[in-house]
Amino acid sequence: MLLIGVKAYKPDTTIGINNAQPIITALEIYKKETGDYPQSLNSLVTHNYLLAIPSPNSEGIFEYQRVSQEKYVLWYMYDPLFLSFNCYYSNTKQWNTNSDLCYE
Repeated sequence: MLLIGVKAYKPDTTIGINNAQPIITALEIYKKETGDYPQSLNSLVTHNYLLAIPSPNSEGIFEYQRVSQEKYVLWYMYDPLFLSFNCYYSNTKQWNTNSDLCYE
């Protein structure tokens, strides 16, 4: 948390996490039906798993990396001021906040 003036600055990650849920669900359904995770998030739209890729917040986009047939990483920048990322790891099904890019 950073203090700016008298107010504490703490970015909210709740919106991004909530907006990611349809993507996570679509990725798991895609894997169950095809046996593999897609190469890109756009494949979820192309193959009708999602109508569109939601945005994590008012100015960002979700990024995705298929790590293997068994796992992926989904992330977005939640704090552009400090270049902080919120990362979802499919193998642990957990979100982690990083001040660096998300890696598996």
